[in-house]
Amino acid sequence: MIPSSKHVLLVDDEEVDRRVITQILEGAGLIVSATESYAEATRIFERQLDQIDLLISDISLPHGNGVELAKTFLKKKPTLKILLISGWVGAEIMQHHGIPPADRHFLPKPFTSAVLLERVREIFQTDDAWEWLQPSGRNEPYRASNGGT
Repeated sequence: MIPSSKHVLLVDDEEVDRRVITQILEGAGLIVSATESYAEATRIFERQLDQIDLLISDISLPHGNGVELAKTFLKKKPTLKILLISGWVGAEIMQHHGIPPADRHFLPKPFTSAVLLERVREIFQTDDAWEWLQPSGRNEPYRASNGGT
């Protein structure tokens, strides 16, 4: 079960996706602040820092990307939960952004409401670190254990 009254900041430049995801999340009892832009997401986050529990962001955004947005927000709020989404799926985009294969903090589009809600529930129930997003000073991209690039 997803904890009710948790606050989600949703960032997606596709209006239809933003609207549908907002309806799904609100239907599950979550509070949603939604925006289409990196800059507006930053403004909302600054104003509502203490209230926001989860960032759901598309990776590809005008004037920035969701990975950098998440890293910036984690510097200000290390307890923030993160879910990155993208319609551009494949080894190249994941490798480019340092996303480990099958990471629970990444969800490829399209997805069903059940899959989205299950992933959000998992994220709220775990305290695991997403090392590849942590602002540790390491800028090395994720490397597969088999020596992949």
